[in-house]
Amino acid sequence: MAVSDPITKVGGVIITYLRVILHFPGAGCGAVTGNASYLLNSAKLEVIKMARKADANRKKFVRYKEGAELYSMCQSKFERMAKEARAIYKVDKVVLVNCDIFEEYLETFRLEC
Repeated sequence: MAVSDPITKVGGVIITYLRVILHFPGAGCGAVTGNASYLLNSAKLEVIKMARKADANRKKFVRYKEGAELYSMCQSKFERMAKEARAIYKVDKVVLVNCDIFEEYLETFRLEC
């Protein structure tokens, strides 16, 4: 992943957040004051900001190859599921899949444990 990738940045902030918690026992419970508390709060805010930014940058439409990679499945399976979900848009010879519709369909396969 590139350094500018939001996931990498969020991961780095989470690691920083965890280091603060591990370095100052009780930091997650609000028992820390002063500079450590400031670091903890700023790390929390940074995680929230980066998660919102990553969600805002998410594509609404993807092509088959990109969607298959995004959802970690082979392309033929993604194509079949996208068609079953009725999430296909065809513009001339370009086929796009609406990720919102596809994800709603994907949620129907969720197992209750």
